[in-house]
Amino acid sequence: SNTVFASELQDKQVIMKMMNNYVNTVACETSKVQLNDIVTISLPEEDYTGSTYYVLWSGDKGCEGGSGTQSSYISEVSRYSSSRPFLVNNDDALGDNNEKAWQDGKSFTNYRFIKSIKINNGLLEVISWDYADDKFGGKDAGNNFPANKFKYTLKYVDDKSWKVINKVLLEQNK
Repeated sequence: SNTVFASELQDKQVIMKMMNNYVNTVACETSKVQLNDIVTISLPEEDYTGSTYYVLWSGDKGCEGGSGTQSSYISEVSRYSSSRPFLVNNDDALGDNNEKAWQDGKSFTNYRFIKSIKINNGLLEVISWDYADDKFGGKDAGNNFPANKFKYTLKYVDDKSWKVINKVLLEQNK
């Protein structure tokens, strides 16, 4: 058990260093990835068949510049065996931080304002701000200052996607 924890911590330290290099090559105005920005999705089996982590970071991907180009991303990082390096598989681990999901209204939150992620009993908890709406109300203070802070709880369903199973309003600007 302690060996698993030690190797998980070592993995996270390697990933933290790698991701800080990565985000600085794909974005400007980036956040510094910390250990608490990395969550373990799956650990390797005894024969070390692989592991997967999600990493929260923010920045202006593509260095576009502007008031609405800064966003948060959840990158999926994994490795397939202990003899292989960690790879950044994508910057959209949950599959809904993309133009199509935004237009269809299928993104569970506005990724620009994600503040934290963590795993709790196999569920992914995300703290994020979002704009005022008819259901929750609130008052936005412009494009960069949404009204409502939520805790979203997501569950991995049917071995294919994360689904929101709970949404709690934590704070509101009025």
